[in-house]
Amino acid sequence: MKKKRHVSKFGFIVSTLGAAIGLGNVWGFPTLLKANGGLAFFVLYILAIVTCAIPLLILEFNIGNMRRKSLVNIFEEENPTASRFIGWFQSAFMFIVANYYTVLIGYVLISLLLNFTNLINTPLWFNNNILNAGGVGVTGTVNFQWMAYLAFVVIVITAGVIVMFRAKGIEKANVIFIPVLFVILLVLAIYVLTIPGALAGLGTVLMPTEKTLTSFGNVQVWSDAFGLGVFTVCVGSGFMLLFAGAASKRQDNANKAYILSFGVLAISLLTLILVFGSAGVLVHETYPGLTSIDDYAKAIDQAFPNNDGASFIFNVFPQTFSVINQHTIVGFGNFLGILFFTALLFAGLSSIIAMLEVVVNSVFSNYKVNEKKVILILMLLMAVIGLTLMFKDTNQLIYSFQALAGSVNMLLMAITELILFIHIYKKLKLVIAYNNEHSWIKIGKTYKFTVSYVTVFLLAVNIIFMFYAFISSGLSKLWWLSVLAVLLGIIIPLLVSLLSITVLRKYQVKAISNYGNEGAK
Repeated sequence: MKKKRHVSKFGFIVSTLGAAIGLGNVWGFPTLLKANGGLAFFVLYILAIVTCAIPLLILEFNIGNMRRKSLVNIFEEENPTASRFIGWFQSAFMFIVANYYTVLIGYVLISLLLNFTNLINTPLWFNNNILNAGGVGVTGTVNFQWMAYLAFVVIVITAGVIVMFRAKGIEKANVIFIPVLFVILLVLAIYVLTIPGALAGLGTVLMPTEKTLTSFGNVQVWSDAFGLGVFTVCVGSGFMLLFAGAASKRQDNANKAYILSFGVLAISLLTLILVFGSAGVLVHETYPGLTSIDDYAKAIDQAFPNNDGASFIFNVFPQTFSVINQHTIVGFGNFLGILFFTALLFAGLSSIIAMLEVVVNSVFSNYKVNEKKVILILMLLMAVIGLTLMFKDTNQLIYSFQALAGSVNMLLMAITELILFIHIYKKLKLVIAYNNEHSWIKIGKTYKFTVSYVTVFLLAVNIIFMFYAFISSGLSKLWWLSVLAVLLGIIIPLLVSLLSITVLRKYQVKAISNYGNEGAK
């Protein structure tokens, strides 16, 4: 194995932001905001970041930085069996997440290429040609989305090759493209606000209405907000434990947790302004006589049908860049679109690579196997699973995966870490002492109470909400979608975890404690 190395302070921030920021913010946040009452969802999302994400990040950064072990062995001092079970469960469900996430990154790749053409001037081009029957990228009576699958395969191969050869190019690219993504979002958000219709578009999701208060009592709104809040900062996934293990032992972990969380919030806010401001601008271009927020909301729904799925975002952005062409110089919108989607592509790739690293970290640190063959097998499995996401019901299945593998499982792992490490093994004092030794942000009684009780309570309540929402929404879908989501999102990770602590245990070799840190970003 390669000698373990440390990442720089800036490299750590950019790398964790690269893993955290991506389609969770740019696709998931505005999509779920639109579907869940706007302002109420936004408030609950911020609450989730403050009460759950930040306390959990501080805990995971300190544990990872202190233990510096592979994911499967990080809790072995307390209970080796429980540690392996948790590590393998995280690895298995992050592999499932990587599949549906790669579909969305493939959409980003298609959108990037789209900006090299004049097709960005065509309304709903993505919806009509990539997702729906009759388009250039859809074929057959089952509506197989072959262009989306081709993009999916390209992303799988790219990510797999980077992991296989431990290529450092993506890390260096993140140092450039994560700041570029932030700057582009900031500039575009400010610019869009100067165009007529933008403020009205924002008002459709941020203005308080009669439905705002009732939305706070909606189980779906709570579950989506807390699920996304945990998902966007990647706690419970194993990412942050691995990243922290590659950082300097003198790292200020509490400070980094706040920087990452507020960075995620900033990207989400800028995306909100850009997406809904742009939607308002596009509606104003078509219906300049509209004045009321309600009229704008109805017009946006009509302009972007089926806005509960990926089509909303991937149709709004190209048309936004088309409007910029009209208001500035022809081609300037295309140029900004290319920069934006290139930056988003690298952020997305960074997330996919981090997910795969979680898997390979568990495998290579515990078993004697051929690394390249295992990675090839993972790539082939993704290619097969990806086929199930390329038909007319793709969006429904993606949402099922996101709800189970992307949200429920991460909350379950997060609450498991808290219950075991804090309430059963009584190690919170150790974490607090370690943090305060290195961090200028000291944590004490307030943090102890929050992470021990408030965070645990909110996670538990929202896990129940999520299961209820998943079952309720599943009744309105094709039955096999829910069955497949449960199979891949819960049953398979459980089976992998059980096999790892029973049948496969005898094949386990002595853990390589720092394996994977050289590959962590």
